[in-house]
Amino acid sequence: MWIIAEIHHSDQRGQYLSSAYISTLTRHGIEISLAQRGRPWENGYAERLIRTLKEEEVHLNDYEDIIEVRARIEHFITQELKKRDQQL
Repeated sequence: MWIIAEIHHSDQRGQYLSSAYISTLTRHGIEISLAQRGRPWENGYAERLIRTLKEEEVHLNDYEDIIEVRARIEHFITQELKKRDQQL
């Protein structure tokens, strides 16, 4: 079972702007989100979340199957978003 992303966010480097790359994403129904040119910090929160997810969840666990992966990652992200909301 494959996980299909709903949104793909990247900077505006050439490989992310090629017509082949963009057509592959759109063919699979994936929304494209690009940071504005010269504003790399726009992606900061998402990159921090991914780093935290890898350090505090993914690299510390051996998952039995994709169902467990999805459940554990969903729980982790939900908890991180709750923490963030409480800090605001």
